[in-house]
Amino acid sequence: MTIAVKHSTLGNRIRAADFRDFSVAEARYAPGASLESHEHDFTYLSLVLHGEFEERVGRQVELARSASVVVMPRGVVHGECIGAPGARSVTVTLKRTLLEKAAGGRLALARWRWFHGGRVARLMFGAYREYLRADAETELGLSEFLFASLGAIEGERDAKVGSSSRCVAAAAELLRTRGTRGVRLAEVADDLRKDPAYLARAFRRQMGCTMSQYRRRVWVRQAAHFLSSTEAPLSEVALKAGFADQSHLCRVFKAELGLTPRAYRILAGPR
Repeated sequence: MTIAVKHSTLGNRIRAADFRDFSVAEARYAPGASLESHEHDFTYLSLVLHGEFEERVGRQVELARSASVVVMPRGVVHGECIGAPGARSVTVTLKRTLLEKAAGGRLALARWRWFHGGRVARLMFGAYREYLRADAETELGLSEFLFASLGAIEGERDAKVGSSSRCVAAAAELLRTRGTRGVRLAEVADDLRKDPAYLARAFRRQMGCTMSQYRRRVWVRQAAHFLSSTEAPLSEVALKAGFADQSHLCRVFKAELGLTPRAYRILAGPR
C-alpha cells in the first residue's frame, strides 16, 4: 500500500528554515533505516552530503552517495533504504509560488531524476553553502542558486532509447568499474564491439559529457564519499579514488563541485 507523506518521516532534522518560495531542511538518517512505497504532496530537490542510500521508483533503482542530487516530483511513488554508513542530506521543498515563477523549469521537475555530480550538484552545493550563512541575504542567494539549478536540470539531456542507449549504458558501467587504472577509448570500444568514433559521439550526445569527464566525475564522487565518511589524509583519498596525487584531486574536485576537498569535508563530514 502506498502512503502519503507530508513531511520527512525517515530522517532526524539537524536544522531547517522556511522562506516565501521554498523551505530547506538538513536531516540525518540512521544506518539501515527504510521507508516503503510512499509519495509526497510537494516537489523537492535533495543533495546527498554524506553516506549512501538506495531509492526505488517502480523497477528503477538508484544508488545515491555523496554529491548526488535527486529531483522528486509531487506524487511519485518511491521507497528508500539507507546504507550501512547512514546518510545526511539537505532537501529544498519547492512551494507553488516558486513553481509558478519557474515556468521554463517546470518540465525539468516533471519526473524523478538523479544527477551524480556535474553542474547540478555544483549548484546545489552552492545553495547549501548559502543556506549555512543564514544572514539577511540568504533567501536571495538561495533563490539564485535554485533557479540556476532548475536551468541546469532542464538543460540535461535525457537518455535516448535504442541500441545507442544500451551501448552507452554499457560503456558507462565499464568506466565506473575499471578502478583507478587508465582507460583507453579503443579498449572500451573493443569490449563493446563498437567503432570508437561512433561510441565517443553516442556517449557525448547521450550523457552530455565526454568519457574522460565522466571518469573524473566517478573519481570525484568516490573522493567525496571517502572525505565525508573517513578521516584519511587527502593524499590517501586521492590515490584511493583514482587521482594521480593530492594536487590532481584538489584541481579536479574544485572544478567539478565548486569547493575544495577540505571545504567539502568540513561541510559534509559526519556530525
